[in-house]
Amino acid sequence: VALVIVGGDGRLRVAAEPAFVQRLLHLLGGVADATHAADLLGLSPFVETNGDLFGHWQHLAGQPDPGLDGWSQRHLDQLAILEAEAPAATVGSDLLHVDVRTDNTILANAGPGGDVLVDWPGASLGAAWVDLVGLLPALELDGGPPPWDVLPLAPTARGADPDAVDAFVVALAGYFTRMSLLPPPPGLPNVRAFQAAQGEIARAWTARRLRLG
Repeated sequence: VALVIVGGDGRLRVAAEPAFVQRLLHLLGGVADATHAADLLGLSPFVETNGDLFGHWQHLAGQPDPGLDGWSQRHLDQLAILEAEAPAATVGSDLLHVDVRTDNTILANAGPGGDVLVDWPGASLGAAWVDLVGLLPALELDGGPPPWDVLPLAPTARGADPDAVDAFVVALAGYFTRMSLLPPPPGLPNVRAFQAAQGEIARAWTARRLRLG
């Protein structure tokens, strides 16, 4: 077993700063372009390594939870149908981090070329826009702009199939919504509140994209 530590001359930034958002989007584009690194690592597809992100609306449709919010209850059947398309929608050959958040990002003092993402336990291969969609609820929660304002600005979202993005946004909303209703795991008493807050944002994003008032 070996432990390697590399020092980085940089810092975390406040998500509300427009310059931070632009650099973060640029960094995601660089990750998606690193196909040579993905080939060398022999990574597995996103749908195989992160299968626990899918199927939560379907689970709630089969086993209703009394704590489920009213909007989700009203649209549960439609959400479960759309969610079923998400695994196929996320297939691709781009390198994915899978857990992009502001606290996993270090912006280099020397400039964008030195920016890095840390904490890669979920690294896999998929559509380039998957990391972006997964980030945006947390970005708004950290004080950044809402997802629908950021998505059109991102290089990794250009050319993305809107229906594919819809399916994954729905699945992500289902994941955060259902997980927030479960008891907290041992040693992580605050994680459910964090998931509930992201779920609220993801549901609002879903409602906006699908025109489900």
